[in-house]
This record gives sequence, structure tokens and C-alpha cells, in this order.
Amino acid sequence: MKKNVIFLVITLFLGCENDSALLDNGDFTAWSDALTLTGVKAMYNSGPSFMTDVRTLPSTPPFSYKDSIISTDTVSPSVSYPYTRSEGTTSVSYKNSLIFHNSWNGYYMDGVSSMTIVEYGELDGFKLLRITNESNFPANQKWPNGYYARENRLFVENINALSEIDLKGYYALGEIRGSSKEGVIILYFSDFVRSEPKYQYFILLDLSSKKSKVFKFDHC
Repeated sequence: MKKNVIFLVITLFLGCENDSALLDNGDFTAWSDALTLTGVKAMYNSGPSFMTDVRTLPSTPPFSYKDSIISTDTVSPSVSYPYTRSEGTTSVSYKNSLIFHNSWNGYYMDGVSSMTIVEYGELDGFKLLRITNESNFPANQKWPNGYYARENRLFVENINALSEIDLKGYYALGEIRGSSKEGVIILYFSDFVRSEPKYQYFILLDLSSKKSKVFKFDHC
């Protein structure tokens, strides 16, 4: 009798483990549809932060970058990187192909420029490159000085194939973190500060299929 009880407990335990594994390794749509905003927030807060500023790395193959300084202003102790009073451009290449080139533009209400943010990271066999720039070429037509035009770019390489994720519908890209599911990342966005209504977003992105799910919530 004791042997039967022990066998039943072990079977139930292994059954639960298998169900959990199937849920985690199953279809992205089914997995993401089962999540709540609270669950995604918790996953994001505990997820690995795997992207690093390329200017702190010795190399980021197959990507490379170059900063070109056009003019240098007086160094101010109140301005710290990535903000600057200098002017310049940043170019980013994938192998031998140019994938980004733009100038730095004025940052919203700060009286300074923001150098192009370029971050690199590797996750589950994928190589990711994130670019964020206060865009000058072309300027946002809604604003004469173009200060509010922002580019968010995300490139993903896997097995020597490069693809770009379309992020044009979102404004301020914060941090990118890993999720509890292999090959899935979480992107955090927020709307422009003067937007009304103003929202925040968590986007789950499956790097293999490029499928995504958006969780939208009010800006606190």
C-alpha cells in the first residue's frame, strides 16, 4: 500500500512538471495569451538585463559603429553621457553594410544633445542591436525644429541572417530584458511626455517567429 501511495505521488509530481514544461515550450501565442499584465510586469522586473552600451565594449561583431564629432563645445560638469553639448553623427554597420547613419539632435527640454544610443546583447543564440536616436534626418514634420522625432531601431541576427523589428509605432524605448521563455524578450515603451492620453507598453517578442503581444496600461 505504501509503495502504491509513493508511486502515485511521484506520478503526480512528474505530471505537473511535464505540464509546466509543455506550457513553457509550447506555441508563443498560447503562452502569451495565458499571461496577465501583472505577470508580465513581474517577469520584466525579474528578467535578465542583457543589453550593453557598445561604447563600453571592445567589439560587437558582426556589428560595428563610428562616432564622428562635428563640433566640440565647452565641457560642462552638469552634462553627462549620453548627453552632450557637442555635435556629431553616429554610423552603424552590419558586416560591410551601413544600416544606420544620423546626426545627434536636441533632447526634449534639456538644452543639450543626446548621443545616439547603441546597445548590443546576446540571448539564447540571438545577437541583438538596439539603436535609439533623437532624429534630425528627416525631422518630424509636426515640429519645425525636429526635436521630437525619435528613431527606435532593433536588429536581430540569427544563423548569419539579419532582420529588423518594426518599432515605428512606439515612442520612448526603455530597457530590453529577457523573459521566462527561451527566445522571447520584453521591450518597455512609454508615450511622449505630452501625449494625452499617455500610456506605457510591454511588448513580448518571440525572436524566432517575430510574433509579438502588446500589454498596454495607463501611465502613472
